[in-house]
Amino acid sequence: MTPPRTPNLVLRGWRETHGLTRPQMADALNDTPAAHDAQLICHPKLIAKWETGEIRWPRAPYRRALHQLTGHPATALGFTDPTTGPPSPPPGDTHLNAIDDLTALAGHLHARGYTVNVAASLPRLIIAHPQASGPQPITATGPHFCWAGIPFSQRPPTTPLATTADAIGVLTGLASTPQDTTS
Repeated sequence: MTPPRTPNLVLRGWRETHGLTRPQMADALNDTPAAHDAQLICHPKLIAKWETGEIRWPRAPYRRALHQLTGHPATALGFTDPTTGPPSPPPGDTHLNAIDDLTALAGHLHARGYTVNVAASLPRLIIAHPQASGPQPITATGPHFCWAGIPFSQRPPTTPLATTADAIGVLTGLASTPQDTTS
């Protein structure tokens, strides 16, 4: 039985934040050194498969090209590394673990300039940044952090909180692109 598809909101958010259509993103990806080296041919349908979650982990040459294009590793772009295995539910009281995970994530986001409020009764984290549009809710549902109710990152211990904070930076359009993206 295959797991249900989870849309990759982080990748779609990066593309839309940068004003690219799927064809434009495919062209930009094809122009990266990694794509030239591996003779990749990216097309809009492949971008769509990534964004809809049909493909949850691109092949290594595409991950390198995506990193060069965006400045972010695949995990920060919302892709799920299959070598980490399926997420296991957090042990103990689910509600308390969700609050703990959201509170720990709040610390990472606060250090990056976000204002954060944890609503322990839900549990939900409301984040805002002076350079982003309006407050955004983040919830901890099952083994995932969710943005507007849609899973975008696995919770610890499967995914480090710093990686989730990077993904939120991409979703809010605040992630900086490093100057050297050749790795």
